[in-house]
Amino acid sequence: MTGTEKSAILLMTLGEDRAAEVFTHLLVSAFQQTLDAMDSAIPARLTQLALTVAKQITDQAPLCDGTALQHQIQQLIQQEPLFSGKAQLRVNPSDLERIEAALGPTLEQHGWRLLADGQLHPGGCKVSTEEGDLDASLATHWHELCRLAAPGEL
Repeated sequence: MTGTEKSAILLMTLGEDRAAEVFTHLLVSAFQQTLDAMDSAIPARLTQLALTVAKQITDQAPLCDGTALQHQIQQLIQQEPLFSGKAQLRVNPSDLERIEAALGPTLEQHGWRLLADGQLHPGGCKVSTEEGDLDASLATHWHELCRLAAPGEL
């Protein structure tokens, strides 16, 4: 039986006025469900779009001058009491010389050892101590942003 046939039977059974009320209620209900779905879908899609644009921008090496990485490392050094033992700071080999020049004396003063790690993307770093690792790599930040933007999809 088609939807039109069902509608005709409903119209004959309930009468025109009552059938109109039922149809109006069904239409309003369907419209509200669509709006509710859009309320959750649109912000998630906009966030995903913003993250995609950000990823495209940050993957372009000329736009990254290393100041963000230097700032991040300085913040990690300020958190030094959270680390026990000698810390090893790993950065991408392309960042090594710049970080050594900018922060070498500070790292040495705090007893941190600076190492190159080809598995890290430029702009990211990891701190390793006897207790474990603190991953401040771009891949980890990106994964966390995506997880927050679309929980359950990763």
